[in-house]
Amino acid sequence: MKRFAAAFVALMLCVGVVSSLAEVKKTEIVYAALTAEGKLKSIAIVNGFEADAAQQVTDYGAYSSVTNLSGVEIIPLKEGTVELSLPAGRFYYQGDPAQPALPWDIAISYRLDEADIAPQALSGAQGKLEATIDVKVNQALATYAAGSTLQVSVTLDGERCMQVQASKGTIASAGGNLAVTFVLLPGQEATFDFSAQVNDFAMQGIQFAGIRMTTDGQQYKKMVENVMQGNPMVQAIGPMMDNFISEMNGTPPVSFADARNGQVERLQFVLMTEEILPLKPLVTEAPVAEEKEDTVISRFLALFGR
Repeated sequence: MKRFAAAFVALMLCVGVVSSLAEVKKTEIVYAALTAEGKLKSIAIVNGFEADAAQQVTDYGAYSSVTNLSGVEIIPLKEGTVELSLPAGRFYYQGDPAQPALPWDIAISYRLDEADIAPQALSGAQGKLEATIDVKVNQALATYAAGSTLQVSVTLDGERCMQVQASKGTIASAGGNLAVTFVLLPGQEATFDFSAQVNDFAMQGIQFAGIRMTTDGQQYKKMVENVMQGNPMVQAIGPMMDNFISEMNGTPPVSFADARNGQVERLQFVLMTEEILPLKPLVTEAPVAEEKEDTVISRFLALFGR
C-alpha cells in the first residue's frame, strides 16, 4: 500500500509539472530589414512567452546572440539552447539568427519614364514611376510560406504621387497618403505592380506582413451557394469550399527559430524595406534632446533604425 501511495504521489507530481508547462504560451515575431530592392539585410526574432506562474523553460534557436527585452539580466546562450527563468506574466527576448533567411525571396524593381532606375536615384524624381514587386517561395523554408498569408503594403504621399494605379491591389486613402495593398495567399507566388505620376518623389519603406489567416468558412460557403442556386453542382460546393478554406488558412504555426520548439501560439513576419528619402529634407530647428525611455516597443523599432 505504501508503494502504491508513493507511486500515486509521484504520478500527481508529474501531472502537475506537465500541466504547469502546458500553461506557457509562446509567440514568435520575425523582424527583417530589407534593402529598397528587397534583399535581406538582417533578421531578429522576438520570442514572447506568457506564463501563469514563474517557471524554468528551455527554448532553442541557432542564434549568434540573444538580448533580454524585458529586463537587464543576461540570458545565457549555449550551443543553440536558451535557458529561461520565466516570471509570471509576459517575457520577451530577442534572438539574432546566425544564418538569416526568410520563407520568401523578394525582388523590387523600378522604372521611371520607361527606363530602369535604381531606387537610390529616385529621391526627388519626376515623371511616370512604375514599380514591380516579385515574391517567390524560398523552397528551403516552404513550410513557413505555406502557413502564412502575406500582405504587402505600399504607402504613397498623396502630394507627391498622382494617378496611382495597381491592377492586382487595393487603393485606399489614409489621411494625406494613398495605401496600396496586395495579398499573397499561403504557399503562392506572385508579381505585383503599381504606377504613379510622381513629383519630388519620396516613399516610406514597403512593408510585408505575414501571419496565419483564419476566416469565417460559413460566410464564404453561403456566398458561393447563393451564386450557384439552381445549379446541380451546388451539393458538391460544401466539401470543395472546406478544402479551399483549409488551404487558404494555411498550416498551424511551427517555431521559426528552431523545430525543436514545436508549435507556437502565433508566428508573425514583419518585413520592411529601406525608405526612399526626399531629395531636400525639411530643415527645422533642432529640438532639445530628450532622454528616451528604453521599452520593449522602442527596442522593436530600433530593429528598423527608428
